[in-house]
Amino acid sequence: SEDQSRNYVKLLTDLGYPSDSISLYSYGYKEDGRGGRYYNYQGDIREIAQGMEVIVNTLSDKHKAQGGDGKVDIVAHSLGNLVTRQYLLTHKDNHKIRRYVGVGAPFKGAWVMGVDKSLYSLPLVGKLAEKAVANLFLRRLNEERGGFQPLDKSSKAYEQVTPSSDFLEGVSGVNKTYITNVQFYAIYGNLQATLRQRIFTKTFQKTIDVGDGLILSDSASYSGWVDNSKKFAYNDGTLLDLKFDRSNGALAAEFVASNPKSIRTLHSDLLSRQDSQGKILCLLSKENADEC
Repeated sequence: SEDQSRNYVKLLTDLGYPSDSISLYSYGYKEDGRGGRYYNYQGDIREIAQGMEVIVNTLSDKHKAQGGDGKVDIVAHSLGNLVTRQYLLTHKDNHKIRRYVGVGAPFKGAWVMGVDKSLYSLPLVGKLAEKAVANLFLRRLNEERGGFQPLDKSSKAYEQVTPSSDFLEGVSGVNKTYITNVQFYAIYGNLQATLRQRIFTKTFQKTIDVGDGLILSDSASYSGWVDNSKKFAYNDGTLLDLKFDRSNGALAAEFVASNPKSIRTLHSDLLSRQDSQGKILCLLSKENADEC
């Protein structure tokens, strides 16, 4: 959210970074009619990425004026990672980026969005079960957004973040372009969920990785596009049980949790968690990132 991003600006200024050397790039927000703003996947990622050039150039010029090498660090969350990747794609020979920290990145798309197009990502789960789980996480995500403005499934960005989209995997897609001379660090969730289904008198169960709820681990940690990377996984310790029952011929799923109040998509929390926050600040402030 914008509030989480502004909090990072404050954290960085508290560390001693000059405020004019930090820039917050936000986009896709709409008025909610209640005095606030919400993000709803507005616009085309390719167009949104064009605005990054001005910001990167401005920060680079300031760094050079202060005696630096003109390199810029980027922290991106969620869809912001695809905006960053598009910028790197169009500036691969002179991107001016030193370190790029990708938080909850849908590099291979968001699996819950693929289900709408009959694209399934969870192995050995089954289509009906995966659709039920996807709807469960989407409902939870929309509840976290206030419950009054669901994600806009008709938007261009929603289409682009769907797994196997042309934007991601097409001939000129972001995953087809290799980027050099940038240090990439992935911060992502790897929640484990136990799926249980009762059939007649027997209960079948399996444990699966659901990433941060919205983005699977192998999508958020994908680094096949870069020559220098490191990955950090986070799990909030909540034990998830997904129980399935048939009702009127349909398969329904429900959460059963070790701490029901803590159930939310980790995707929403990755920027505000104290441990991941500390990791991000360390990666930005330490000359040797291996110390983080």
